[in-house]
Amino acid sequence: MSDCPIVSTPLGKVSGFALAKAKCPEAQQVYGYLGIPFAKPPVGNLRFKPPQSADAWKGTRNGKKKYPPGPMQSTRTVEIIAKYVANYRVADENPRYVDEDCLYLNVFTPKLSNKANLPVMIWFYDGGFSAGSSVGYHGQTICGLQNVVLVVPQYRLNAFGFISFGKNSSCPGNMGLLDLKMAMEWTRDNILAFGGDPNNVTLFGRGISVSSHVISPMSRGLFHRAISCSGVANCNLVTKENNDVSTGFLLTELGIVDKDPEVILAKLRSMSAKKLMEAQEKSADYQENPLQKLDDFVTVVDGKFLPKHPRDLITDGDFAPVPFIIGCNNTEFCGVLADRFPEGFVTGELSEKQAI
Repeated sequence: MSDCPIVSTPLGKVSGFALAKAKCPEAQQVYGYLGIPFAKPPVGNLRFKPPQSADAWKGTRNGKKKYPPGPMQSTRTVEIIAKYVANYRVADENPRYVDEDCLYLNVFTPKLSNKANLPVMIWFYDGGFSAGSSVGYHGQTICGLQNVVLVVPQYRLNAFGFISFGKNSSCPGNMGLLDLKMAMEWTRDNILAFGGDPNNVTLFGRGISVSSHVISPMSRGLFHRAISCSGVANCNLVTKENNDVSTGFLLTELGIVDKDPEVILAKLRSMSAKKLMEAQEKSADYQENPLQKLDDFVTVVDGKFLPKHPRDLITDGDFAPVPFIIGCNNTEFCGVLADRFPEGFVTGELSEKQAI
């Protein structure tokens, strides 16, 4: 494998590694740079707040062969998803390693020249808003055969990324989507050093996240094409007016009875990330609808990122005027659903109480 050059970004230098070539004669060498911070760690007082720009670092950051920890998510969900997601090991990685300090991205490129001007693709991993990470997603094939630069950012999930207390509160929700917006801003400002063209960026992957950015006025100009591989935002199951039900279940599990959002947020910020995640995992069992247990906290109409429900923004023609491909996956999510639904789901023998 070829030596991997050190890349200088506006925030500092980062080292990388050379991936094994894809098994095609025409495949190019691809270089990977893992765990680059695009925002400050969303911990302590920054928990439940919009992402803040990352600080610069001294020296050369090690981006070799170690994926960043995934966002906070329940052990139960990780184990279910892990059964059905292909994971090709290209670096030292642990798909079950999670941490609240998760706002990092990985870059893969076949050409390291600020004059290469290659198309850029930003991948939003699947797993709903309750599971997923950048582990296992790499550019060995897509970059090596299609001559593009791939960016794979992580974003906050579950209550950490989507708890909300109303449009007029200090926590209106959608922090996870704002994480992705900041990752797009990082791409705009840094991708030239990795051989990418900041004026030729395509979003693809998790359809709800992708289409939310197509619709949101806050993301305009940060991308130029979009591909939704699984679902869209104008679905009542994944975009709501508020997350009051899931928030209420979580607070009940934690024994929090306060009504003032600021008092509640202060108590939630004082807890360990592990305790909060365990409480959310237990509170999910309060949901009677098995589908809802998959995404206890989802996108909401927060008045800023989503000023209206997506269906209304679409009706108004208020969305990014970019080429947009919408699709779905064969046997969409069937394996995961079978694990989540109660006995009798496959045969259609659910009781009236269990039925959706």
